[in-house]
Amino acid sequence: MKSKWTKILLILLLISIGIAGDQVTKWAASNYLKDQGTVQVVGDFFILNFVENNGAFLGLGSNWPLPLKLVFLTSVPLIFLVVLLAMIFKTKEMNLLQIIAFCGIISGGMSNLYDRIFNHGFVVDFMNMGIGKLRTGVFNLADMCILFGAIILVLVSDQGKKQEKEETAKL
Repeated sequence: MKSKWTKILLILLLISIGIAGDQVTKWAASNYLKDQGTVQVVGDFFILNFVENNGAFLGLGSNWPLPLKLVFLTSVPLIFLVVLLAMIFKTKEMNLLQIIAFCGIISGGMSNLYDRIFNHGFVVDFMNMGIGKLRTGVFNLADMCILFGAIILVLVSDQGKKQEKEETAKL
């Protein structure tokens, strides 16, 4: 990154775009998909179906008592996001792909956390993909941001390890 301020502006812009995109799509799903049943977009492969998820991934924890949900579905993610945000601002040796990846994870996490806090513990999910009975869980744009951010981090980390091995082998 050329300057500290360029990095800060980029981070804030990427996180804002991720949150805004997710919240707009959740608003649209809430207003146009609720009570519509299943809407086929690409045959049975990609469908839309409005769901309010009061658990985590695939509804995990939806039957937990409220205090447990507050800790594991709200407090822990909030702490994790604050730590990630501090790390992304403080780390000087971060390339553009890493910044994009972390911003995806942070924006997705913040947007889902916003839902959980301001939507009575529920997160709006509405997309589903698959073939026949082999399907993903119902997800949203925030989930995609988190997933793609994690995939980019794994790929960037793997690339860095390969380069390190090559440099070590040259010695």
